[in-house]
Amino acid sequence: MQQKSIQYNILKREADTNKDLYKSLLQRTKEVGVSASLQASNIQIVDKAEVPKGPYQPDKRRNLYLAAVIGLFLGVGLAFFLEYLDSTIKSPDEVENLIHLPSFGLVPEISCERKYLRGDLTYPIERIAHCHPKSILSEAYRNIRTSILLSTPESPPKRIIITSANPLEGKTTTLINTAITLSQTGAQVLIIDADLRKPRVHTVFNGRMNRGNGKGKGLSSFLSGNSSLWGVVKRTDIPNLYFIPAGPIPPNPSELLGSHLFKEMIQALGEKFDQIVIDTPPVIGFADSLILSTLVDGVVLVVRGGKTPKEALQRAKDSLLQVNARILGVVVNGVNIRQGEYNGYYSRYEYYHQEKRMRELPYHTKRRSKSA
Repeated sequence: MQQKSIQYNILKREADTNKDLYKSLLQRTKEVGVSASLQASNIQIVDKAEVPKGPYQPDKRRNLYLAAVIGLFLGVGLAFFLEYLDSTIKSPDEVENLIHLPSFGLVPEISCERKYLRGDLTYPIERIAHCHPKSILSEAYRNIRTSILLSTPESPPKRIIITSANPLEGKTTTLINTAITLSQTGAQVLIIDADLRKPRVHTVFNGRMNRGNGKGKGLSSFLSGNSSLWGVVKRTDIPNLYFIPAGPIPPNPSELLGSHLFKEMIQALGEKFDQIVIDTPPVIGFADSLILSTLVDGVVLVVRGGKTPKEALQRAKDSLLQVNARILGVVVNGVNIRQGEYNGYYSRYEYYHQEKRMRELPYHTKRRSKSA
């Protein structure tokens, strides 16, 4: 009995332990069931999500379109703003609208001529009307010549001043080429280098003469009484074209140009030459041009496209009108005819230039090109 009692107690203890364990598991199972019933909802899976083929951000195509549109608007706005700030002369129309003077045409910049020059430019640009008469620059200077000859109703102006408002605007180049085109009509033309401050005409026709601050004889030599008038008149290698160099640079250019001797010289030269073209310093800052403008038949102003301010041109015009000078017209120099409104001008010249070249080709060359 004692042994069975011990065995009974062991079994009873094991049964109690299993009973407690069962109660614990049963309680936990009920708690889990209650929790699951509380979390239940009416959400159902309708369609499974698709895996995207690309990233949602950034959208490169949209960003590219936005950047192009915004950049376009900013570029156009900046262009108009810079145009508003730009106060320079760019076209003959602006000259006529600003100072109400006739435009004698435009002169293209030298870069527009490189295509038609034979090799490198081995001669000064001031002589292009003689050395390359079929160029687009020569055509421009011939247009200026025609405008000058037709600028006065009674008769063509005989004594002309070609000047500019500021330095480095191409007045000397315009003057020499215009004089060359005038001499090509058969008229006897004389160039007077009255720029006694920074002369440059002598370097174009004779680089050795008058070099080194003008030690050779010239205009200043005659006006100071050190030379005769016909001793300073020089013949050029261009038919019908003569020139008077500036000579040694004097300390008082304005006094020499305003002297009575200069007036007598102009009258004496006018009896021999058909056209007299005078180069002078710029109008603004120097009185030389104003003094000489009262002794001639007309003044031609040269402005540089995109460089000469409108205020400078207006000031030069007012200064000349104050001394009762006769302004014949304005030449716009250094214009890029390959861009903007002048692109048609360049295309027309290129068309006629190519057509003329085809006419000058040999007959067999033309047939070969047509068959090709």
